[in-house]
Amino acid sequence: MPGGGDRDVRGDAQRQRAAAPWRGGDGPRGAAVRDGGARRRGRAGAGGAGARRGGGARGPVLGAAPPQREWSERGAAVTGTNDVGAAIEDGRTKRASAIREQRRGLILDAAVRVFSELGYHQARVADIIDAAGIARGTFYLYFESKNAIFVELLGELLTHLRDSVIGVDTSRGSPPVGEQLFLTVRGVLETLASNRALTTILIREAVGLDEETDRMLMGFYESLHLLLTESLERGQAIGLVRPLDVDIVASCVLGSVRQVLERELVQKSDEPMDLDKVAGEILAYNARGLMVGS
Repeated sequence: MPGGGDRDVRGDAQRQRAAAPWRGGDGPRGAAVRDGGARRRGRAGAGGAGARRGGGARGPVLGAAPPQREWSERGAAVTGTNDVGAAIEDGRTKRASAIREQRRGLILDAAVRVFSELGYHQARVADIIDAAGIARGTFYLYFESKNAIFVELLGELLTHLRDSVIGVDTSRGSPPVGEQLFLTVRGVLETLASNRALTTILIREAVGLDEETDRMLMGFYESLHLLLTESLERGQAIGLVRPLDVDIVASCVLGSVRQVLERELVQKSDEPMDLDKVAGEILAYNARGLMVGS
């Protein structure tokens, strides 16, 4: 019968849907089944993935440090390591600096000996290198020429001389002016006598050596001249120094001291200088022409 075949086909389809409603049911029950299955599969999938990622563990592990604390402790460890490294590097830098200063001093001492024996013009860089016992390249790491090393030595000497010269203090309770002047003159002589080789070059060879040296010497003499004129003016203000031209007198005093130094330190190079005697004579000579009632 024509209609019977259709009914058999429809019956088979209904039986299949009844036997397996989750596979393709079109009705409300099939949709609900499919929905529930999807949700179950979603939960199972998420749980499985979580289990695979976390090894099955759920929630915080007892005894584990919080992430912030872990990073804080790790950062502190790194910082401590950096501090130790910085301290080591600082120690190396200081040692290297000390070695450089020691070697620089060695070269300067050798240059003083060479200048003392040969004079500035006869001395050569090779002589200084031999006296210091260093390689030629080492010398040029510190100084570019013989003149450069002489300029440094001269600068040190002039600095010591400036420190030796003290202005007269006329305030109440200060030592007598004569005593202050004596100590200043003696201090200058002592500084020059302890650097006899450089003093000899300073007096005989330094002037006209080069522009830089001339500027240094001119600045030094000008500072001494200014200090002396100011001291003379203060002496006039309190009635110790007679009326006179302080500028001219300051030049006279400096000139007389230079001449004494040349004789006592340069011409008598093998004889020790009696500092007290020379300082006293210089002071007495100049005081007779400067002081009131002298």
